[in-house]
Amino acid sequence: MPMAKRLLKFENVWTSYPASAAVVRNAWSKNATGSVSQILNHKLNRTLKALFFWSRSKLKILNQLKENLKKEILVLQTSESENGGLSADEFWVLKTKINELNATLARLNTWWRQRTKVKWMNEGDCNSRFF
Repeated sequence: MPMAKRLLKFENVWTSYPASAAVVRNAWSKNATGSVSQILNHKLNRTLKALFFWSRSKLKILNQLKENLKKEILVLQTSESENGGLSADEFWVLKTKINELNATLARLNTWWRQRTKVKWMNEGDCNSRFF
């Protein structure tokens, strides 16, 4: 029995990566032949596949990145409390790590929000029969 084609969907989290624009530009700039609608369809599919394969490595490591950043921030904050402060360089590193953690948490939030919405749309509101 042949395997069904996997339906690729646009991930909202892709827009949070500046590099995704280059992936889109590269995939979109390649030539395609056929009618206008065939060209558009081909370019959209090619772009979606390019984004999907580009993002596989990025999205897999989001949770691990979050945990690593939390540990690094904790080490810097512990050092700050034990030593009575941080040097200018250490403070800059701490600020950078916190900003990176916030960006990672925002990406995870976007990723989960999209999945929750899809699940809710597929399954519906389970409590609706009680009201």
